[in-house]
Amino acid sequence: MSESKHTPGAWYAVSGNAVHDKLATFDANGVRTGDTPNRICKVEYPYSDDAGQAANASLIAAAPDLLEALRGVLQQFAKRLRVDSVERARAAIAKAEGGQV
Repeated sequence: MSESKHTPGAWYAVSGNAVHDKLATFDANGVRTGDTPNRICKVEYPYSDDAGQAANASLIAAAPDLLEALRGVLQQFAKRLRVDSVERARAAIAKAEGGQV
């Protein structure tokens, strides 16, 4: 399987209300990288309250870990899984890597 070209993990969800640390100050919910103040994304959705935006940021922050876990499951169990599950897993990995689904 190919390596993704995304910003390396770990990613962390941050809340505009909670993060005023030595790395960065955020004015909104978002996701940042581990050892830098770099923000991966700012999470805004006009129909979602702050808790919904924080939940979305947590899901986005988990993406590198989810991708790595899915790769591991496929590598170890692909022969035992149902074909449609394997196809969906491969499609999700391709989508995460910017490929065609």
